[in-house]
Amino acid sequence: MNTKSGKKSAVQVTIAEIVAIHEAKQRHSTCGVNHALMHHLDQFCGKQTTLCDISERFCIAFAEFLKAKVAMSSVKTYLQKLHAILEHAVFDHLIDCNPMPAVRFLIPRTRSSQRVYLTQSELVRLASKPCNHEETKRAF
Repeated sequence: MNTKSGKKSAVQVTIAEIVAIHEAKQRHSTCGVNHALMHHLDQFCGKQTTLCDISERFCIAFAEFLKAKVAMSSVKTYLQKLHAILEHAVFDHLIDCNPMPAVRFLIPRTRSSQRVYLTQSELVRLASKPCNHEETKRAF
């Protein structure tokens, strides 16, 4: 510990410690994302991740690691969460600046699928068919 300020240096501070500091103010679902992110970080690093481990190159490699492990929507969520955690570290004066590039530079832009809607006549035909679950048909 730094004896003057009582704070740990970035070398010693883990991502888990930063999460723990801010977790009391977060929703249960956010805490679940935090823990899943830490699990993936630990798998990627082979140890608990400290602030000094994280650089731009680290973030790029971690994004590639996630792309091979989880769905693209989860990759985006985890990277957004990591970015937020690093912003907390900047705010808490643990690091000078956030080393992580913007998430949009780390994952490819995905196009949403084009939706095809049923026509009025198709809806009428569908509504006239027998259905074992009346609640499903109620929307018609």
